[in-house]
This record gives sequence, C-alpha cells and structure tokens, in this order.
Amino acid sequence: MATEMETGARGHTAAGFERVRETLERVVRGRGEEGVSLGVYAEGEKVVDLWCGTADGRPWGEDTLAVMFSSTKGATALCAQILEDRGLLDLDGPVTRYWPEYGQAGKERTLVRHLLTHTAGVVSFPNYWEVVGRDGLGMADWELVIDELAASPPTWEPGSRCWYHALTYGYLVGEVIRRIDGRTPGRFFAEEVAVPLGLDFHIGASPDVVARVASVLPAPAVDVASRTPEQAPVAALIEQLTQQAWATLRNGGTGIEAEALLVSQNLAWPFDDAGDDWLPNVFNHPAFLAAEVPAGNGVAAGRDLARMYAMLAGGGELDGVRIVSPESIERFNVPQVQWFPNTPWICMGYHRLGPDTHGASATAFGHGGAGGALGFADPERRLGFGLVKNRMRNELPGAATDLVEAVYACL
Repeated sequence: MATEMETGARGHTAAGFERVRETLERVVRGRGEEGVSLGVYAEGEKVVDLWCGTADGRPWGEDTLAVMFSSTKGATALCAQILEDRGLLDLDGPVTRYWPEYGQAGKERTLVRHLLTHTAGVVSFPNYWEVVGRDGLGMADWELVIDELAASPPTWEPGSRCWYHALTYGYLVGEVIRRIDGRTPGRFFAEEVAVPLGLDFHIGASPDVVARVASVLPAPAVDVASRTPEQAPVAALIEQLTQQAWATLRNGGTGIEAEALLVSQNLAWPFDDAGDDWLPNVFNHPAFLAAEVPAGNGVAAGRDLARMYAMLAGGGELDGVRIVSPESIERFNVPQVQWFPNTPWICMGYHRLGPDTHGASATAFGHGGAGGALGFADPERRLGFGLVKNRMRNELPGAATDLVEAVYACL
C-alpha cells in the first residue's frame, strides 16, 4: 500500500475543483488503492489531471499508464461509430456483409448491432482453454481467435438474449472494423482518434509504452466471514452470474464449456487455485500488452480517457478536431438491452450510467473496467471523465464512486 508521503496527489486542479484532489488523496489512503490516475474535462477544458500513489514500488508519474480492462470497449465502440458515421458500416446489416466467414454454424443472421450489444451469443468457442492456454497468450494471436470465433456455433440464437462478451466483443467488433477499413482496430484507433486528439492511449502497446504501464495488482483477499456491506453485492453478483452460466448450458448450450462462459464475466482461471493472480499475470505479460485485445488491454492515463469522452460530450469535436458527428453520438447512445435487471443499459458498444450514478445525467454514457477503471461522457453537462488504476478490487462501490460524486459536487 502507498505510504503517507506517496498519497499526496500531483498534477493540475482548476480553481473550484479542489475537492476532487482531496477526494483522490482520501481514496488512496482510505480505500487501499495503490496508484490512481484521474482526468476530468468540463466544457471542453481540462479541469483535473491528477495522479497519486505508487506503481511498481515507485511514485506514480505523470507519464505512468494503466491497463483499463473493459473501459477499452468504449474506444473500440468509437472506432465502429466512426465507420458508421462515414456510411461504411450498417448497424442493421449482416456481419457476413463484411466478414463472410462468420456465417457458419448458425450465425448467418447475426447483425452488426448484435456484436455491439452483447447479444451475438459468441462469448466463447469450443476448446476455449486449449486454444487460449493457461497463460492466456492465445488471446494475443488475432488470426487464431478470429478463426475460432468464425467457426463457433452461437450459444443462443443471435439477438435473442444478452450476455456480456467480456473478451470476444473486441475481436468480433474489431474484425468487422478490419474487414471494412483494412487496418487493425488498434491501428485504426491510433490514427483516427489518438493522434488527432493527442492521446497517450494505446490498444497494442509498443515496448517503450509497455515500459510505462503500471503492473496490475491482484485484489486483496476477502474473508467471507467478515465480508463488508460493500463486498457483499459483488459476491452475490458473481454467484448469480455463475448460476446463469450453468443454466445457459442446460438450456441448449452448443459445445461451449461452462468454464469458458464463466470467464466471460469474472475473468478468472477456473480450474485450480490460481485465484486472483491469474488475471494480473495475463495482463502484465509484455506479449499480451503488445497484442491487440480491443475488449480489454487498452492502456492510458486518466487524462487521455477523459479527453476522448470530452470529445463525445462536446458533440464529437474538441479543440477544433472533429471525430464524429453529433447525430452519430445520438445513434450510438440509445439504450438497447440490459444484461439482466438493474444493470446499466447497453447502447451501441457504450453503457448508460443512468440518473442514479452519483450525479451523472440520464444520458451519460461510457464504459467501466475490471478493478474500477471508468470513462464516460455526460453530454448534458459537457463533462468527460477518466479514471485508471493498478489495484484490482472485489467490492462496490469504490474509488470511482467517491471521485464521480466529488466531480459533480464541483460543477
């Protein structure tokens, strides 16, 4: 855990946002966080750019980056949105229009919108663990995973139900992007978004970037007998999802191992006592960070995630750079489906935060990530928010809750 000296936040805080700095220091001291990077844009201006705590035994630096896990999905959704905005991608078109090999084993009627809304029914594929491997590095082989997904049967009729595609989302949406444009999703994002907006944000990191990425740290062990009120909801959620995974297989599964379905929500090696170390070990591997896993291995600082969403909060333009049209933002921010009741609405690749999310407007949208990363745009308040960190957590709410509340209290 960070020492007292290392819990002082460094960076920029605009006048009127001092409470955010104080809250960041408090969550590092009081919530057991190790290192955190936070960025906030309001009305197109950067009002918070802070970092606090430690990374790999050293003070977190201005150029330290962190793995953002599923917050990467928002960047991948933006790539699809750019293509749709240019008239190159039809949300209601069949996936096979762009990726003919995908039309195998009952997936012929899959639409592009099914990929973006987690209703495609391809959360895994047969022999998943044999292909992926104990070290998870099979996920770094793009062509291997794409071929497996194309040949896999869906676990349900595409479009008929929702199940979070934690890892396959990035390959499914990413391959459609590649087939249309010719560039991989990571390169597309770099050239169409990161460079124009000046973002230090990467999907597929070069060695010099990997050297600046804070190692992911496992979640602290939880004593079930002394589980706190904050930890109990997460435990109940995992139990509910586990039961749903088995029920899915009993009700017409098609050759997908239950353990592979389970990884789609808790991202854990299910076969032995690797426990909370499995996920950090995979995401800390240089080969995995160098690969493009557009559902989960994006790396950035909080300011970069916030700047991307500030562009979306500003109607698709920031500092004179237009990325998408206001109309495309409206199309991609329409609620489509829920994973199950009382979870955030899924839009076209983004998730709605909803009116009960710590002061956010009802139309705020973005994507969270395992361990507590969060990026979102609030168009009504012209706000972009980005939070990345290195310590996994097993409880809700967490640092993001406190920091979002502090930001809205300053507006």
